[in-house]
Amino acid sequence: MPQRSSGLVRGLQITTIAFWLADLTLCLTNPDLYRRFILKDGLNKPGATSVLDYGAETLTVLVLIPGILCAIAAIIFYRRRVPSTPALLWLLAWTAASIYFAGEECSWGQWYFKWGTPEAIKQINDQGETNLHNTTSWLDQKPRALVELFIVCGGLIVPLLARSSAGVRALAARPLIAWALAPSLCWPAAAALLILRSLSFIKTPFFHQFANSEVCELATAWFLSLYLLSYLLRLKGAEQPGDALRV
Repeated sequence: MPQRSSGLVRGLQITTIAFWLADLTLCLTNPDLYRRFILKDGLNKPGATSVLDYGAETLTVLVLIPGILCAIAAIIFYRRRVPSTPALLWLLAWTAASIYFAGEECSWGQWYFKWGTPEAIKQINDQGETNLHNTTSWLDQKPRALVELFIVCGGLIVPLLARSSAGVRALAARPLIAWALAPSLCWPAAAALLILRSLSFIKTPFFHQFANSEVCELATAWFLSLYLLSYLLRLKGAEQPGDALRV
């Protein structure tokens, strides 16, 4: 990451840690309000009575938008600095995945604009909404599991191991792998998801609420937005294509 971006990186790392500490504090101190925060939004759900109602789902969409815009800017203005065609395809794939994630999360705007679901979609959609992820697990749970696996491994474990293991460091130095691994900007967000997913397996009321699936989706979106932002920072600061590999 370019040196002049270090202040921004540190600020975003601190913001990430502060947000998840605030999330934990809310869950500990006001469980009832937290339950409203993690309510699942939808087409036929009651209207919000508090600014925190449906907050996790709303934030998931809002958090993704800056990252998507940064990725689009990186592709439009700095694509000549991308080290290779596979690297550009990687960036395009994660940008498309994030657009899909944000769109599906709010049923492509149906929650806000309240249009009727076409009959053909309603018949195959579990919740009768204009989205794809409620039609089959191949468009929901399975890709989500792969994304979370990448976040934990490529967003935290491998980059950290590369700092202490010569073998992993050599692997991480390969051009495409170096391009794919998340820089330190993203590590707190990846750690948050790892902690939440680990806690979700503890079958107690508190952890069932704190590590709710909606909160895990928000953690995923938080990481993805920072991950896409990191490409804009890397490419903007690169004087030649190989410079963008430095994380």
